This record gives sequence, C-alpha cells and structure tokens, in this order.
Amino acid sequence: MTLEYTLLEKDYLDHQLYVSTQSARARKTRLMGRLGLPLMMAIFLLTEMISGDYRLTIFYLLFGLLWYWLYGYFQAWFYRWHFARHVKETFAENFGIPMRMEITDVEIQTYDAGSEVKVLLSEIKSIDEIPSIILVILKGGGSLILPKERIAELDTLRTRLQEIANSLGITYERKDDWKWK
Repeated sequence: MTLEYTLLEKDYLDHQLYVSTQSARARKTRLMGRLGLPLMMAIFLLTEMISGDYRLTIFYLLFGLLWYWLYGYFQAWFYRWHFARHVKETFAENFGIPMRMEITDVEIQTYDAGSEVKVLLSEIKSIDEIPSIILVILKGGGSLILPKERIAELDTLRTRLQEIANSLGITYERKDDWKWK
C-alpha cells in the first residue's frame, strides 16, 4: 500500500499535544500545578479560621476556588502556546513537504525530499487514532504521523493498520472524542 501526503504545522502540534496527554509525568505536573496553590490556600484558610479572622478566610477561599477553576484554562493555553513555539522551531523545515509511505508485510518505508526511513512492523508499539491524525507509535519513542484529512484512501489505511495491529497483537485505539484541554 502506498500513500502520499504532506504534514502541516497543525499535525505536528496535535501530535505533541496528544503525546503530552498520554504521559503520566506530564499529567502529574499539570495536576500539581492546578492543586498546589489551592491546597496552600486551604492551609492558610484553616489557620485564619482558628485565629478568628474571617475576612482573610473568605479571601483565601475565593482565591483558591478561582485558581482551581481558571488555572485549567490558562494551563491549556500555555501548553498549546509552548508546544506551538517548539513545533515551529523544530519542524518548520518539514511543513508542506510531499511525503510518500509504503506499507509492506514486513516494514513501513517513508520518503520525503531528502530522506528515507524504514521501520520494521515489529517495532510498532501501538496505533492511536485521534480526530485529526493517526499515530503509529514506535517502541523507541518516536511516532509516524498520518494526517487523516490529506490521505485519499483513509478507510483502506485504517483497515490495513488494524490488520497489522491484529497480527502483531498490539492495540489500535480510536479516540474520536480526544481533544486538547
């Protein structure tokens, strides 16, 4: 099976955002950022309640709640901004370059203007499909990004990738409801 496509900035950004949501370390960091200040405010709130100063108690309560509710929006915006800058700095030369991928019974070969990559099918860890891209995740930590909107034979590709996943005993996950938050 042969595919021809191009990767755009959005594809690389979606890949970075998706990978960050799958990382336990990144999830823990985001959770600690969201909960750290409200927990500190709860401690201050308790000390002020014990001392009897309810004006500061109300301030700490409101500030902690506002932080908890609003921090998620700020954090999502900040991470998106950070990853967008990273993608522009790192992958800008790859945007819009025509690529060709050949999937055989043994390997996946990708070609662009200046390089060729061969990956044995046995090196595939999993295959994840999110609304905009399909990711062939490799055991070494890399990924092959396939933009769904620019692949003409998408249904044929899905079928072929599901066959590969079944033959290798790996997962093919469709996460149609995934979105960056």
